[in-house]
Amino acid sequence: MCKKNVAAYIHKTIYSITNKKIDPVRIKKLMAFIYSFAEDILTRFNILATSYALLYEDSVKREVSMLDISKEMKILHIGCGSLPLTIKYLYKYTPAKLIVGIDNKEKAIKNADMYLNRENIKRRVRIEYGNGAVYRVDDFDIIFLSWGVEPRDKVLGNIFKNAKENCRIILRLPDKSCLEDNFKEEIHRYRLHIVGMVERPMFGSAISLLLVKK
Repeated sequence: MCKKNVAAYIHKTIYSITNKKIDPVRIKKLMAFIYSFAEDILTRFNILATSYALLYEDSVKREVSMLDISKEMKILHIGCGSLPLTIKYLYKYTPAKLIVGIDNKEKAIKNADMYLNRENIKRRVRIEYGNGAVYRVDDFDIIFLSWGVEPRDKVLGNIFKNAKENCRIILRLPDKSCLEDNFKEEIHRYRLHIVGMVERPMFGSAISLLLVKK
């Protein structure tokens, strides 16, 4: 078994166990802290970052499969973190005109820039400091929102209210159980429709929803 498969198996097993035994909503802040810390470490060691990136690639490809991305489109990823793997694979697998990653932590932005420069990813990509709750989103055709972004309610409100018509939103959730009735009502209130969903098997029971604003 190759190193990639071993790492993938361990990663998937851990997520499967924790997602079944721990409510991901209740430990959201803890998980966000762990991810932030882990990604900060990974950016410093190229071999570790490369191994983790291989696990992440499949998830992004699954999300991209729901989207028909043309070279005129602009994509925003809110919560790109220190290890901007979503940006990396959007750059690799789509012809999008512009891919912007934002994070509300200065250290994450510095690390993300360092990682992308090391990967020689410069064209069509921009990393910025930004607060998703107030960041201007009306110029983007597609928006990715990571689960760990805070304050989540305000960020969602900004996206739901201000995204342009026909904007497509990839919303990452740790489990289908997060789709509670009040959340579905909020989605419909802002004229959003759930039009697709993919599983992210390397992250246990995690899913990604595709929403479209009409």
